[in-house]
Amino acid sequence: MNAEHNVVALERATVTCPDCRLRDLCIPRGLPAAEVGEFASMVRHGRLMPRGHYLYRQGDPLSSVFLIKTGSVKSYFAAEDGAEQIVGFHLAGDLIGLDAVERGVHGCSIVTLEHTSVCELPYPRMEQLCQRVPDLLHEILLKVGTEMSRGHQLRLLISQRGAEERLAIFLLDLSARLGERGYSPTDLMLPMSRYDIANYLGVAAETVSRTFTRFEQQGLLAVDRRQVRIRDAAGLRTLTAHPQAAMARSGTR
Repeated sequence: MNAEHNVVALERATVTCPDCRLRDLCIPRGLPAAEVGEFASMVRHGRLMPRGHYLYRQGDPLSSVFLIKTGSVKSYFAAEDGAEQIVGFHLAGDLIGLDAVERGVHGCSIVTLEHTSVCELPYPRMEQLCQRVPDLLHEILLKVGTEMSRGHQLRLLISQRGAEERLAIFLLDLSARLGERGYSPTDLMLPMSRYDIANYLGVAAETVSRTFTRFEQQGLLAVDRRQVRIRDAAGLRTLTAHPQAAMARSGTR
C-alpha cells in the first residue's frame, strides 16, 4: 500500500463507526444514524494484529465475521497434500468470514500480510440484529454481492490471459481498489510477496519477477522491491484490452 498510510495508528484503528473514514465503504453506509449506533455497539473495534496472524484457519467454526479497517490479508485454501492456493487479497473496507455461513466452518484460511486492524462482528449478534434491522441485512448482502461479482470478473479475466496480461490486470485492479479507499492509485506498496502474486495468478514466481522487470524496461512501472509506481496506466490497460499487445511490446511473434 501507499507508504504514507502503511503504519497502523492506534487512535485511527479504534475509531467507531460514525467517525470512521471507511464508513462509505463499510456496512453502515446506508443505515440511518440510530441503526448505525446499534450496529456499532456490537462491534469490537480496531483489533490490532501483526503480520502473519491468522484471523481464522480452514476448518475453524464460525464465531465472528471481520471488516478490515487498516492493512491487508490474504485468503487461501490448503489441499490435503499441504499445497496452498491463494484465492484473494483483501483490503481496508472488505468483509470476510461469511464463507462459513452454509456449513458453519470456514472453507479457507485468512492471514494478515502486514500490521492490520479489523473490526470484529460476533456472528450470532449480527444475525439477531439483521432480523430486527432489515436495512442492515440489505447492506450486508449488497456488500457481499459486490465483492463476489468483482472477484469473479477478475478471476475470469485472469484465467483467459497470458502472464503479462494477468499481472497488468492484477495491478490495475489493485490500483483501483486502493484509489477507492483514499490511497494513491499510482504509488503502490505491495503487501504481498512475488510468490503470493504468482500463486494467485497461477504462474511461476520467476515469471512474475521477469514480468515486473519487463514492465519497468517498457516504461510501464518503476519498481523498487515492493514499492511499485505505475508510470503508464494506459499502457497497462492496453495489455489487458488487446491479447497480442504484450507480444508486440516485447518484440515476440
